[in-house]
Amino acid sequence: MNKQREAAVAKRRADMPKTYRGIYDRCTKGKSRKAAMQSFCLECMGWQRKEVALCTSLECPLYGFREYTPIF
Repeated sequence: MNKQREAAVAKRRADMPKTYRGIYDRCTKGKSRKAAMQSFCLECMGWQRKEVALCTSLECPLYGFREYTPIF
């Protein structure tokens, strides 16, 4: 990781709830695509897991992959 990206990742990591830092670390190190999707959705929904399940953003490319999706 280059220095500029490291600084940006460190700043974003410091601004998120401690509970989700492990997920964020896995995705920023390229270890988990699933963690990247989880982290993206959680950040989009203000770090509220319940809100991810209630997401109605049909245009989001990750909409069909989000966790806690009800089966239609």
